[in-house]
Amino acid sequence: MFKGYVFEGFTLNDRMKKKVEGKIVVLDYKTYVESGNFNISQVDELKKINEYDREYKQNIVNKLVKKKIACIFYTDTSPEFESYLTEKGITGIVVYKREDLDGICKALNLMATSDINNIYETEGKIKYVKPKRIYIDGENETLIINGPTSQTLDEIERAVMDVVSLLKHEIDMVVGAGAIEIELAAHLGEVAKNVGGKEQLAINGFAEAIESIPLIIAENSGLDAIQVLTALKAIHQNDKDQGVDMVKGISDARGRGIFDPVLVKIHAISSATDVSTLILKTDKLLKGEE
Repeated sequence: MFKGYVFEGFTLNDRMKKKVEGKIVVLDYKTYVESGNFNISQVDELKKINEYDREYKQNIVNKLVKKKIACIFYTDTSPEFESYLTEKGITGIVVYKREDLDGICKALNLMATSDINNIYETEGKIKYVKPKRIYIDGENETLIINGPTSQTLDEIERAVMDVVSLLKHEIDMVVGAGAIEIELAAHLGEVAKNVGGKEQLAINGFAEAIESIPLIIAENSGLDAIQVLTALKAIHQNDKDQGVDMVKGISDARGRGIFDPVLVKIHAISSATDVSTLILKTDKLLKGEE
């Protein structure tokens, strides 16, 4: 966890300051003249276009200097523009993602400048510690995750966002790692004993389906799934918090801090039941001609 806002960015010029304290601006527009289709018949015409582009860049930098800006954030790259910034002692940081501009503005409590004649500025501290990583001091907090591959990072980010989404709401939790499913299946088994006929078969079938969850967890952990499931059923007669452990096979899920939201469990069971019921109601299949 880092106190402040962290994002990916870089400077094109190594002579720029890597630690800045002063006025900051977020530019939300192009720092160069966008090119179009030109029919150029003389060299002088091309020179005029290039000269206009240089004046455009210099005009932006001059107005930043007039406002005594120490650092700017923007999304496009232009070595010529960066050289003008360096000459005036302004640090220019190119932001990789457009959405990071919104994060920077939120961290600095600042509006992005979309018109150079109407500059929005604020005081702040910027630190460029590692290549491609920029730190902004502020009240925000940033969680930095690491992983060997982009796929691993995507999975970690998804898991973190799931947890954050849950923590935003006050919800009931149950013990995870397959422990709750073992208890549900056991409870359904007791209910089935007091029900006769086909209903008993349906209830037992439902319990068996629920038991597939800890079974799959054990299989994905590389364990002997049948052995783990049998052991869990026996242990749960005395300790209902025991769940699947990929290292030990079985351990205290509550002690390890493994919990599942009650709403997620209810939704999963309800949805699976609805789909199963829909399939069972299907009395005829029509096969199209090949």
